[in-house]
This record gives sequence, C-alpha cells and structure tokens, in this order.
Amino acid sequence: MSQNKAEMAKKWLEDRANPAHSTIVGNLAIGGLQVVSAQTGRILCNFLLPKHLSDKDGNWRAGAIATLIDNVGSLAIASATGDIKISVAFDISYFSTAKINEEVEIEARNLAHVGKLTNVTVEIRKKGSREMVAVGKQWMASTSRDKEGNWHPGAIATLIDAVGTATVMSYMEQVQVSIDFEISYFSRAKANDEVEIDAKVYVNQGKITTMIAEIKKKENGEMLALGRQWMASVKVERSKL
Repeated sequence: MSQNKAEMAKKWLEDRANPAHSTIVGNLAIGGLQVVSAQTGRILCNFLLPKHLSDKDGNWRAGAIATLIDNVGSLAIASATGDIKISVAFDISYFSTAKINEEVEIEARNLAHVGKLTNVTVEIRKKGSREMVAVGKQWMASTSRDKEGNWHPGAIATLIDAVGTATVMSYMEQVQVSIDFEISYFSRAKANDEVEIDAKVYVNQGKITTMIAEIKKKENGEMLALGRQWMASVKVERSKL
C-alpha cells in the first residue's frame, strides 16, 4: 500500500514536470524535472537548470528554487500519506548558486509527523561537486483542499521573492542574493481574489539586508502570508553571519 502511494506521488510529479504542461503557473519551475526514485517518505530527482528560471546573471532565481522545493516536498509527504498537504511554514537557506545548464540533485525526506502536521526537508546539491545549493524546511498540514482555485504556495514564494528583491533594490540600488527565506502561511486566496502586497526593508546591517513582505486580501485585510528574506550584496560565508 505504501509503495502504491509512492508510485502515485512519482506519477503526479512526472506529469507536472512534463514540458507539455510546463506553461501552467506552478509547473514552470519544475518543467523537465527527472524523478530518479520515489520511496515512502523520500523523493530523489535530477534537474537541469533552464534559461527561463535564471536572472540576468544566469543564476537560478530564489523564487523558482522555492517553488521547486514546495512541489518536491509536497510529493515526499504524499508518498507516505497519499494526499497533498498545504504549507503552513516554509524556510529556505541558500548556500550557493546554480547556473544555466547546470545539473542539480534534489532529495526530499519526511522527518516528523505531529498530529495533522508533517515536517519535510528538501536538499538541493550540485550534481558533480555535491556542493549544497539550498535547504528547504517545510511544515505542512492535512486540511480540506480542492485541487483547483487555491493560490499555489510556491507561486506565493516566487511573488514575495520578486517584490522583495525590487524593494531591496530601491533601497540599495543593486540586486542582492538571497541567503535565507522564511514564509508563514495564514490563509488562502482563490482565483480572482485581489490581494495587496506590502514589502519593506526592515534592517540593513553591513552586507546583510532584511526584507519583510505582507500579503493581505484587499477586501477585508485578512493576512494570507508573511515573508522574511535575508539578502547579501556579495557572496557571504555563513559562518560569519
């Protein structure tokens, strides 16, 4: 039975990674993803970084990494539980960058189940050198969730990254590199709901800038998500942060 769930999760991810479907929002970040192995509570994939997911310098966009982590992490949970859960907390640490046409390996593992909550960790490494690119930690909850109409958590992460980068650029006059990214999800938005995004530079200390972004429903001010992003103007050794 557990193996059936793992196979179901593998097929779901492969269908979304099919280039024929990669024009759909949420699938753009994983188009061409290769599922190497799907076991109960563990997914292993390879991914060759395409040009459309890179910035002007050829680096993998932080928001695109977040979307991929959300997708693969969700499927690692589904391989054990049989259902897709919804994100309630999301934290990503960035250690290095990947370039266009560079191949990476993604490994997602379930770490804990507490009531309706499941904790998953996703590691992304460069395929050749095994250098760590990013580590994502996600808490997901089992709730009633329809398959259509809800704003994808990965798409929210991509939006926060884009607006946050522009906000920091307006303050620092240069685009910085993400080194840590944390999102808390409080509610959901549906298709055609209008939202308001408010991003502010919170702290600028040395080479590190902290940005906070709030997303609220325009109609009633209900909080949907709160993102915190730490960005650096140059490559920074994490031991010095």
